[in-house]
Amino acid sequence: MFINLPIVYLTIVNLLFLILGYILTIQSLKLYRDNQKIELFNKQTLTSYETSIVRYQVLQIYYRRKWYISMLRQSQFIINNPNDYEIDQRSYIYFVLGEIYFMLNSFTQAINNYKLASKLLPNKIPILERLGATYKAIRDYKLAKLTYLEALKLNPDNMQIEKEINSLKYLN
Repeated sequence: MFINLPIVYLTIVNLLFLILGYILTIQSLKLYRDNQKIELFNKQTLTSYETSIVRYQVLQIYYRRKWYISMLRQSQFIINNPNDYEIDQRSYIYFVLGEIYFMLNSFTQAINNYKLASKLLPNKIPILERLGATYKAIRDYKLAKLTYLEALKLNPDNMQIEKEINSLKYLN
């Protein structure tokens, strides 16, 4: 019985190393793929359509990596050339810009970007939730409540939105 105990421990340690190796390999492959997209974009040997697709993908990579300055540069190009991008892509750009401005406590710019995102895709609950949260952050509880109610109309079963509306009752 005691002779097999070290073998069991070694087997468990080997399994843990296998799992760790798998996780690190997946992360490395994602980083490699992202770096390839950035490198492809930097070569600029693409058609304008391919460039617009890669530019959007690179922007998403910058956002995931929290490279906000690079992301802001890319987003400005996309905003200045709206015909090259789909409505949901432009809405995503405005939403992400709203997120960044919210993190920087630049609430007016955040509200403007959330409104632009909502204008492009009016029935997206996450956009309305973030807009409501921004109104709440600047203590405009009336607009926050209206925005949350609009989101609640789209999804009446959303408990998070109901919770936010109820929290506004105590803030007035």
